[in-house]
Amino acid sequence: MDIRKRVNPMLKLGDLAIFIAVVEQGSFTKAADYCLMPKSTVSRHVRDLEDSLGVRLLERNTRNLTLTDSGEQLLERARYLLDEAEGLEREVGRQGAPEGKIKLFAPIVLAALCADQVADFCEQYPGILIDMNSTAAGQDLGIDTRFDVIIYIGQPPDSSFIARPLAEIAFDYYVSPAYAELHGLPESPGDIVNHAVVYRPIYDNERELWQFGEQAIPIKPRIRVDSPFLSQALILQGVGLGRMPKLMVGNDVREGRLINLFDGEYAFKQPLYAVYPSRRYVPAAVKALLENLLETLPGRVAELESGGFYER
Repeated sequence: MDIRKRVNPMLKLGDLAIFIAVVEQGSFTKAADYCLMPKSTVSRHVRDLEDSLGVRLLERNTRNLTLTDSGEQLLERARYLLDEAEGLEREVGRQGAPEGKIKLFAPIVLAALCADQVADFCEQYPGILIDMNSTAAGQDLGIDTRFDVIIYIGQPPDSSFIARPLAEIAFDYYVSPAYAELHGLPESPGDIVNHAVVYRPIYDNERELWQFGEQAIPIKPRIRVDSPFLSQALILQGVGLGRMPKLMVGNDVREGRLINLFDGEYAFKQPLYAVYPSRRYVPAAVKALLENLLETLPGRVAELESGGFYER
């Protein structure tokens, strides 16, 4: 077949990419912000795509933006085509430095303690803009918020997203010497019910239970907080017992500011995932971030948990 008969010179990859951005961001305004271009330009690209195909792809009104049947049909094919085009560009050696905007959610502890790694990434990829949001507990995985990547502690509840394991975060139970002097230490996990507790959930909708091996102990928090840094400060002040990630308190234990309950017998680990919406057409900027996380984060977590990096 004559290849000229298979080529539509009016169909542009850039139009397809912007169409996908409009759908994934949920509006022309958000897509314009995401793509770093005026809203009028975004509208023109989508209109050009509709004109080149001779179909209407989106139904627009003041409140909603919905795909037509033709739009639904095009969306997955467009993602596939762009992914293939990106792979072809890499293969022939013309791939430039990744560019674009990434909306990232990360636990506030990692965001704070890995700030130098974020700075290194920004220096390595000056064309990538990061909209970084720090979450105190879990993140509702995009139900209310559009995102590119979420760093999620625990098993992600929504299987419709892609979850790549990054590392494991160790947790244990701690108390300050001042609290221990006034109230003593629990001799067994069951004694926890007789002690004040500073409680911070690890993930969304967590039940107020602490797990000690096979034994789950219901707790009655003396104070409940959503910030790991506030939890750490209150435990250090002697308000109560607390459960903390080891990467935050390694130096506190080593220097005697905190006591490890039960000599660390009941320490446990939670998986850390990078969660993102789609396996097809993952933008080059997001791929660069994922590769960086996979390469650097496990070592940083191990370093922090050993108490060898983070100083109060």
